[in-house]
Amino acid sequence: MPDSMNRFDEVLSRGFVRVGISGNAPGFSVQDNGSYTGFDVDFGRALAAALFGDPNAVEFVLQDETTKYSDVAQGIVDVTSNRATFSLMNDAAKSVDFAPINFYDFQGILVKSDSQINTLADINDQPIGVLNGTNSGQNIRNAFAEFNQSPNLVRFDTADALYAAYENGEIVAISTNASSLVARIPTLSNPSNHQVLDQIVAKEPFAMVIPENESEFADVVEWVNYATFQADEFGITSANLNDILATNSNPIIARFLGQAGDLGAALGLANDFVVNIIASVGNYEEIYQRHFGSFNLPTFNLGRNLNQDANEFGLLLSPPFAGSTGGVEDELIDNDNRNVLQEVLDRGYVIIGVEGNLPGLSQEVEGEFSGFNVELGRAIAAALFGDPNAVEFVVQPSFLDNFTATANGEVDITIAPITQNLVRDASLGVEFPLLFGYDGQAIIAAPGITELSDLANRRISLVEGSTSVQNIEDAFASIGETFEPVFVDSFDTILTPFLNGEADAASIDFAIILSQLIELNARKDELSPEAVERLENYVFLDDVLSKETLAFVTDENQSEWGDVVRWIGYSLMQAEEFGITGENVADLAATSTDPDIRQFLGVEGNLGESLGIPNDFALNAIAAVGNYGQILEREFGVLGIDLEQLGGAQLYSEGGLLYPPPFTGEVSAMLDINANNIVSFQGTDTTNLLFTLMNSQAAFPYEVGVYQVDDAQGTINGIAPGESGYLEAALRSQAQVIFSPIANQPQGFNPTLNRILEEFSSRDRLGFYLIQNSTTEIVQGNIAAGVAPPQVFFGTPDSLEVSELTGDGFQLVWDEIPTDELDELIFTVEMTNQLRPKGAESQGFGEQEILDLQSLTGKQSATFTLHREAAYNNMVSFYEIDSLTGDVNGVKPGESGYLDAVLDNRVLALDGQLAVENQGEKQVTVELDGGTLLAPFIIIDGTLEELLDSDSGNDPSVYFPYLGANGDGFDHIRSLGDNVFGFEDLPNGGDSDYNDMLIQVDIA
Repeated sequence: MPDSMNRFDEVLSRGFVRVGISGNAPGFSVQDNGSYTGFDVDFGRALAAALFGDPNAVEFVLQDETTKYSDVAQGIVDVTSNRATFSLMNDAAKSVDFAPINFYDFQGILVKSDSQINTLADINDQPIGVLNGTNSGQNIRNAFAEFNQSPNLVRFDTADALYAAYENGEIVAISTNASSLVARIPTLSNPSNHQVLDQIVAKEPFAMVIPENESEFADVVEWVNYATFQADEFGITSANLNDILATNSNPIIARFLGQAGDLGAALGLANDFVVNIIASVGNYEEIYQRHFGSFNLPTFNLGRNLNQDANEFGLLLSPPFAGSTGGVEDELIDNDNRNVLQEVLDRGYVIIGVEGNLPGLSQEVEGEFSGFNVELGRAIAAALFGDPNAVEFVVQPSFLDNFTATANGEVDITIAPITQNLVRDASLGVEFPLLFGYDGQAIIAAPGITELSDLANRRISLVEGSTSVQNIEDAFASIGETFEPVFVDSFDTILTPFLNGEADAASIDFAIILSQLIELNARKDELSPEAVERLENYVFLDDVLSKETLAFVTDENQSEWGDVVRWIGYSLMQAEEFGITGENVADLAATSTDPDIRQFLGVEGNLGESLGIPNDFALNAIAAVGNYGQILEREFGVLGIDLEQLGGAQLYSEGGLLYPPPFTGEVSAMLDINANNIVSFQGTDTTNLLFTLMNSQAAFPYEVGVYQVDDAQGTINGIAPGESGYLEAALRSQAQVIFSPIANQPQGFNPTLNRILEEFSSRDRLGFYLIQNSTTEIVQGNIAAGVAPPQVFFGTPDSLEVSELTGDGFQLVWDEIPTDELDELIFTVEMTNQLRPKGAESQGFGEQEILDLQSLTGKQSATFTLHREAAYNNMVSFYEIDSLTGDVNGVKPGESGYLDAVLDNRVLALDGQLAVENQGEKQVTVELDGGTLLAPFIIIDGTLEELLDSDSGNDPSVYFPYLGANGDGFDHIRSLGDNVFGFEDLPNGGDSDYNDMLIQVDIA
């Protein structure tokens, strides 16, 4: 297979499509008589029918909840049709895209009718079952937080195990999507004793999962879904299909069914691909009724079934199966290898194409832009940069230039009254990541014209290249008449021929006509008397020629950028649903305890970072322009336009078509490292990190550590890497030593150096540093004293190479620093359930080379393993300290009497025990008291007895973990890894090999 073959070509070459399904989800996918059946199965067969004319040209691949996204991302399947929730976290964090929502569901709660559980709050701390790998657990936690409870969640890997536990009484409730709960009830014992509570836990919109940056294949999957919606709207079924094919005279339906035009060819399919879909599985209503018609699915007080055609008060709406290229496809360039999101972020502002002459939508007056579309653009700028003015608006000279400018990278996004249709989607090198408005094509005409037939053979003003041309051609063809088109280049001139008497009518989106009427009335004194007469005397025909699904326009094969603008747009709709406004957003961010709102506004969680933008992107967008409804009212309400005439511009909960999918969600735990070598964690809980030294070849001792940063770029308190003050900010008290490997190891000393960092959360970000021939403590002390510190190297991509990246962790190779002394350092970072070893809890921070037994009680058995590479006969012991700062009975390190206090508080059981011959090995096991902090000290070439006798003249030197207590001010004790200590016996740093005594502690 050629390397250049994309997914669409690969599928066609293979001759069948691979579709991931559950296989154990009643209503969606189950095995029946050796074959699979269900809602999800039918959409897989619909795709096969469209691609190959054969609904059986499909291989179904069984998945569990943990693989339905990764299977697509890794190419194991071409598409997943498996109750996959379309949410921000799934869209942004799982390296996949989504087809249109084809099933609107809600997460519900299944309980036994005799359980006395009538609301979520009644469950209290009783166990609730959820499936691993789904959003259900996080949604339940958020729902319980509303009444200050924490759920008792029990997780299951399979649906069978989940329902078995429910039947056996191990759990009192199940929470998953309501349709699955209802479909499963008939299979349970005593089906009449089960109910789904009439309470929404969360939205669960399902969609097919498709690969990222595979626009050609994605277009096919998208329009296969739309074909089932559109067939339903047209009333075309598998039963009447042949009759309609034989008798149809409607040009719109003829084009839809491939009897006219080349819609299929635009997608690379047969022109009758829709016929193949309907003949194989039927329209959407047929599919839905076939698998869910016998179930009484809850509507959760919405008063309507969202899984119906929009004309039947549902949310299923297909953009037009129509369009033309206007010839601009020849002007497109191939630029798929760029990254628009990174270009925008590097540039520091976003370039947005707008119309510029449409009051209420986008209007430029003396260089200032205003209007609904402009406000959407400012929201994007605010979300990306915290500044709504970080935007350049570009007005295109003609309507068709909107597509070429976007596809060729002259603008980053176009926000204009542009309808998504099949031909534009498939042929013009663009994507439509978000439907943000719904309108219809209207006709304005001179008095006396009351219906479409009155315009037969008369002149109608139209925008060249817009869908309005084909729509009105279809309308006239359906009544057996023709008309004379009068073409203009742009929306702002659509009424000019009509007012000047050069046309008898004009036709375009209703909102555009209203916008132009407002603008023209404002400058009526500039118009001719004839134009004023027409402006004051016109009629709107009752005919609405088409639906106009208005969408953002972006370049194709730019999934990351498409995700960003999609979810910024959705954030304005979600804000309206939450009741968040431009006026109250800051207060809610500071005071709200609702976890959904807190995550949405970026107060907690990492929604923004999963998109590659700031976590508070929604907060910044709303603060700048308000929510969707506020923008609409501000820009159109003041113009006297009835907002209900704009069609669907209301939330789904209020009867409209605006439906923001869920933002929050439970993401499979995953460790990540970005291009700046910043480590982050994606997940809803916390994880522990295990650092393991695999290989080290160095001629000097060194320390590798991690430090906390604020964002994916490594910024700390506004200071970027490389800027003045960054070293001081990075190595503040939060810096933690991971390893301190030594260069010359004694015989027999070859431990695996580990460090476990506990409770690493999705809010944490870590960078790496390396210090050669010194320690973190010394560098911190030098910085505090204003003295130039030793060289510190940060883990930039130039020096620290990432390899073997997996979801659980990765391997790092540090082999490029300005000296030749470090040949290669290899260590791994991975998620783990292991806890830090007993005693190691405080190690790695500052002067904390200690054993922390504070959380332990009673006697603790501790085994000390000793090694030595030194000429001096050294001895080590431990002493009890008051706190992490090293005070002993109130005496601080460096104060007079500190050594005496140390000796008085030493661990007597270790007296004379921690000494070993050169190149020897020794083990000592003693009992230590829990609830204590113990610090080591080393006696240089002497004995404890010499320190304790009355002759001060024979006292050997003694060094401690605390630099202030050491006479030379140097660091003599290092924490090499968890519970592994290295000692340097020479003064003033000596040879800094820290192998003069090595002690590993294992507390049972």
